[in-house]
Formats: sequence, structure tokens, C-alpha cells
Amino acid sequence: MERMKLLIAEGTEEFRIALMEALRGVYCVRVSGDGQETLEAVRQFKPDLMILDLMLPGLDGITLLQRAVEGGFRPMVLATTSYQNEYVLDALQKLGVGYVMVKPCDLRATIARLADLSQRIN
Repeated sequence: MERMKLLIAEGTEEFRIALMEALRGVYCVRVSGDGQETLEAVRQFKPDLMILDLMLPGLDGITLLQRAVEGGFRPMVLATTSYQNEYVLDALQKLGVGYVMVKPCDLRATIARLADLSQRIN
């Protein structure tokens, strides 16, 4: 069985590397630390799952997801954010985000939530 494709779009380099190292044996993993780069990766890599930092430099996560959806692409997303309010949560719900975690995120908890989202796909 082919491994699911995971795009890790995380602005914090240390957390991005830790996620990549923990998950690369389970998923086919690509990483990005910039919003514009992430949007291009979504279009080319076509991930099944994304871990998406909403505060990426270059292009924020909500705008990135809006553009991806407009382009006909909708991966299962686990969003991470240090800032949440009603607007952000409403926008994420409309964009079909599967789960939202408040930063700082625990590595094991993030991996567990990603596994839950993987099960939803299957």
C-alpha cells in the first residue's frame, strides 16, 4: 500500500525538523517554512494531509488554504496557531480544516492528531 503524502508547513524550524524526522517513516513527507513555497508545494506535491502553521511568513495559512481550495485542492489539514479567535475558527471550519492545535504544540500530541486525521481519510 502506498504511503499517504504529508506536507509539513511550519514556520518554526525546530518543530518542522522534529515533525519531519518523526513522520518520514510513516508518510511520504515534504516540508516548507514559507507560505508561498507551501502553496506551490500543495499544487505540485498534492498532499493527502497537511500540518499547517497559520502564521507562515510570506502567505498566511488561511489565505493559502483559500487559494488551494479555489484551485480545486482540499487536503485534510491539521492547523497550528498561537492566535485564535472566532473569525479564525470560523474561516478554518469553512475551509474544512480537520483539527486546530494551539501553539506551542507537543510533538506526540501533534502526531496523535495527525494519525486521527489519517484514519478519517481511510
